[in-house]
Parts: sequence; structure tokens; C-alpha cells
Amino acid sequence: MKIKCLIIDDEPLAVSLLTDYIGQVPFLELVHSCYNAMEALTFLHTNPIDLIFMDINMPHLSGMELINLLDKKQKVIFTTAYSDYALESYEKNALDYLLKPITFERFVRAVTKAWEILENAKITPIPTTEDPINQNHTSIFLKTGKSVVKVELSKIDYIEGLKDYVLFVVGNEKYIVYKRMKDLETK
Repeated sequence: MKIKCLIIDDEPLAVSLLTDYIGQVPFLELVHSCYNAMEALTFLHTNPIDLIFMDINMPHLSGMELINLLDKKQKVIFTTAYSDYALESYEKNALDYLLKPITFERFVRAVTKAWEILENAKITPIPTTEDPINQNHTSIFLKTGKSVVKVELSKIDYIEGLKDYVLFVVGNEKYIVYKRMKDLETK
């Protein structure tokens, strides 16, 4: 799965740098770049985006004002030269806050966190005891690649943690899930 990205920044050099960085990360896809908030609002009205890289200090409508107009579920990483808004950005549920000049290493850390959050949202949780279909928790649903697979718990041979992934071995089948073992145990 590729994360569909939008850049919102009034500085052409910042847009160019982020475009380059996005192009170097295999799980990111740049869909569009906007140079002001109003252009972004128009674009977002008809185009679903997974992740927005957004500057704060822009003319007419700042990034902080714009985030208030977006769907609360929209994932945003702020990209700014000002550290003053860091706390406020997290209060508005920003995924990360990148200070310019942004290094590639710091960018990769931020987008890896975004990847994990977006992937975790796609794994279907184990049904609760209130679920009449699965009273005994006999199966789980795994998001692997582009599909969701139902796995009977009794048929799992073993589970192996692979840093940021978990490998499920079920008979002759192997399913790799982008999730840490610790996060899986919580679910």
C-alpha cells in the first residue's frame, strides 16, 4: 500500500525538498502540491489524501487555521521553520512536527510513524465478547499487503517478531503484517 501524500507550502524550495524526499520513500506517493491553504481545501474536497505535509506560516490562512477546517481523522505532519507551534500542533493531533531545514533521516522517522499509524488503522481488531459471531475469539483478521485475511487461532503454527513486522506462519502460508509484536499483543 502506498500512502497518498499532499504537500501544502508556499515556499517552492520546501516543496521541492519534500517532493524529493517523498520520491525516495517506496511507500509514499506524492499526489499533488499546493502553494496555499485555499488551493489545498479545494483539492481535498474531491481528492482523498492519506497524509498531508503542511507548512504553518502561509499567507491568508495558516496551517494551524487550516487544520481546524480539515476532517479530524486527516493525518498531518507539520513542516515549518518555527518551533513556537510544536505543542499546539500535537493538541490538534498532528502526527509529527518537522523543523526546517528538514533532514532526510528525520523525514524518514516521521513517515515511518505515519505508516505505522495508518497500517494499524487498517487491521481489523479481534471481535469483542459482545460480538455474537465470535464469542470465543477463535479467529483474527490480518491486513497483509493489499488484502485482509481471516486466520483461525488454532491453525497458527507460530508468530515471529521481525522488528517492525510480525510473521504469522499458518500451515504452508506465511503472512507478514506491518506491526510491532508489542502492538499486536496489545490488540
